[in-house]
Amino acid sequence: MLMLATCVSMSAQHPLSKRMPVSPTANPKATIQAGEGQMWWGPGAGEIDLQGYGIRGLAETYELAAYYPGNLYGLEGRTVHAIRVYIPNVTPNAMGDSVVVWIASSRPTTASKANIQAKVVSKADLTFNAFNDFAFDQPYTITNKGIYVGYSFRIADASTSNAMYCVPAIDRVNASSGWLRTSTSYPSWYNYSDFSFPIDLLFSGDMPEGRASINTIEDTKGAAGKASSVKATLYNESPRGISSVSYTLTQDGNTSEELTHTLAKPFTQMGWATVELPFTVGNETGAFTPTLHITKVNGVENAASETGRQKEFSMLVYSKSGLKRVVEEEFTGTWCGWCPRGMVGMELAEKTYGDRFIGIAVHKGQSGSPDPMETNGNNYTNVMNNYISGFPSCLLDRTSGAIDPYYGTGQSEFSLKYDFDARLAKSCEADIEVSAEWTTDAKKTIKATTNTTFYISSSKSNYAIGFVLLSDSLKGTTTQWAQTNYFSNYAADFVNEPNLSQLTKKGSRIVGLAYNHVAILGRGVDKGLTSSVSAPIVDGETQVYSNNMTLPTSTTLVQNKANIRVVALLFDTTTGEIVNAAVTRVSEPTGIADVVAKDAERVVGRYNLQGKPMRVGERGVMLVKYADGHSEKVLFK
Repeated sequence: MLMLATCVSMSAQHPLSKRMPVSPTANPKATIQAGEGQMWWGPGAGEIDLQGYGIRGLAETYELAAYYPGNLYGLEGRTVHAIRVYIPNVTPNAMGDSVVVWIASSRPTTASKANIQAKVVSKADLTFNAFNDFAFDQPYTITNKGIYVGYSFRIADASTSNAMYCVPAIDRVNASSGWLRTSTSYPSWYNYSDFSFPIDLLFSGDMPEGRASINTIEDTKGAAGKASSVKATLYNESPRGISSVSYTLTQDGNTSEELTHTLAKPFTQMGWATVELPFTVGNETGAFTPTLHITKVNGVENAASETGRQKEFSMLVYSKSGLKRVVEEEFTGTWCGWCPRGMVGMELAEKTYGDRFIGIAVHKGQSGSPDPMETNGNNYTNVMNNYISGFPSCLLDRTSGAIDPYYGTGQSEFSLKYDFDARLAKSCEADIEVSAEWTTDAKKTIKATTNTTFYISSSKSNYAIGFVLLSDSLKGTTTQWAQTNYFSNYAADFVNEPNLSQLTKKGSRIVGLAYNHVAILGRGVDKGLTSSVSAPIVDGETQVYSNNMTLPTSTTLVQNKANIRVVALLFDTTTGEIVNAAVTRVSEPTGIADVVAKDAERVVGRYNLQGKPMRVGERGVMLVKYADGHSEKVLFK
């Protein structure tokens, strides 16, 4: 599938666009065979899908580089003998006089100024549309600082599509292996995190077969005695692809049985992968700090350093799991031509997940292109500054960085669903429900009330509740309400993508849209409102919190009060994660007598006959205490 301009920032378009895959010849020219104790290593090694990228279709010099860190992959002490790079599929007349391949301890100002070695190769010695190998005059041994390697070439004639899309790349993310700059369009080095350049090196030195280190590991949580998982990012430091890892967990000197996880898709040498490693949570509730050990790689003992193959993480264990809902915060604008795919993603998520999905659309304009639904009243400024660098993008429960609101972390048709599924598979430590009503018949102020039941006990509270008011079916007739639509220019690229092909049939400006999930007011959207969750937190007890919110006076944002909804967000204030959430429509004002009667029925405590607090779901005779002071004995079977 072809994706053009995969990211649009708030100020500029993503500089690279991608066309259909290219097919380089199978054998590099003058192939340098790996000798005894040597191996070819890099993001281009093995089976790859090569793509041709372009910038502006200009005749200019392109410089590509990859970083090989000395402290990863076991590369320190290895000796570099040669470089393998791809020469684009252009005619000799379209190429400059030569190519420069180089190696340096830092990214050079120009390829010829690489401080370790730079080798000039005449275009007469090149094979186009193929990988070419070049031996360095002097082998170089990698230090703990690592090395940069790369090559540069000039496109003298950019009149053909092959010359316009001359940057070879792999849709595989490796550490810092996508550095690019050009002489005219982008003269400063830029590191693309969504692909790698196929730049490989010929190494010598011992390379153990099984070697994987833990780069990062996320804190986790789970219900006592239930299945859970720990999310870790692993680096492949071995010369082969990794298809399975074995691991154990250690807590207070006790080590679990060894488990083995087979990856759905192996990750290659110099690659990394984020994996979910399943395990069963113990029966004791509380906060723990276990250690994850990667014991084996592809069935052989892990040869990574001791510090590399193990890492501590935090784990919260609660008595049961609440009903999890996923919050998608989408950042969009009517000026953003690629943002329509985010609207499609929202519609599909709502259709697929129903009330387990809560969508919030945050609109923002840019200089010279205002968005009529932008408002500072939604208080999302800090969230955007902390998470968002380009449109369209979205956050799921604020558990990681921004992702695409249609593709998610993948690249296939509505692959955002896999990110949703991963979030829904997670348990959570609390249930939350929200109700909302107009405080008067004038319908200017909304009273939102949450009932939050925790399944942990804690002497302190690191939780808080925030609110967002949503408005649905917003419409307007001015030009600012028309949604810019770049998809109208790329019908051929999305013919096999039914969800997005509908956008190609619309004009470059879509008029008459009804915008849903629009955030018009926010309270505590950063990390919740102070004192909205109080300490101590008692397992099984429900906390009640209310907050009044006055509607914006803007008739642009409030067009039909029947279309207002209230979202309640339960935050972990330590991590910023949205633990759980709920959404409701606003009901009619309640009379005083109704309020008193309703409050009288509110349960404020549950105790056994000895006065000890009991949790919801426990069996036996329970003394239930209500808000009006009366209590009654209830037998729960």
